[in-house]
Amino acid sequence: MLDVQIQGCGGHFHLTSIVQVLFCRYYGSEFINHDRYAWCQREGITFTRRRPYQKNDSAHVEQKNGAIVRPLIGYDRYASKAAYAQLARVYDLARLHINFFQPVQQLIRKERRGPRVHRVYDRARTPYQRLCTTSALPVARRQELEAMYQRLNPLHLRRQLETAVERLWTLAVPPRGQEHTSAGG
Repeated sequence: MLDVQIQGCGGHFHLTSIVQVLFCRYYGSEFINHDRYAWCQREGITFTRRRPYQKNDSAHVEQKNGAIVRPLIGYDRYASKAAYAQLARVYDLARLHINFFQPVQQLIRKERRGPRVHRVYDRARTPYQRLCTTSALPVARRQELEAMYQRLNPLHLRRQLETAVERLWTLAVPPRGQEHTSAGG
């Protein structure tokens, strides 16, 4: 494995982790050629591309960021390894809370009635409930998810999530110009 030192980042990084960040988050398909794609498949790097003829897919991802991530995490900056570990903990807890206990209504169709558009939504269900009603889930995996669901306590999970977020906030980098100063300074 090739180690690379990036100036200003204060440490050595594996090239694979850098490539995962660069390829999958910052560059579009114009950066990816067949050789890079094959290399990423060998390395287990997953590509997510927008759906054909759906140019606004990124907007849907950003909508989820605005509806889930930003209210939970906020806009603070986190730069330490401890903050990274805590953020991972928060995301793990949030994933469980949202997927198992936060119902969502999905738009089924829009009907135009004169100048107004009437939106028809389905019954609110959690992502877990929606997944269980499809035939895409193998029986063994469904049983695993059911066992996980039965082990979870929504109130305890919510308290754990709140505690983890409070701990994360203590690890935030203060905004420029608001660094800690000594008392009486």
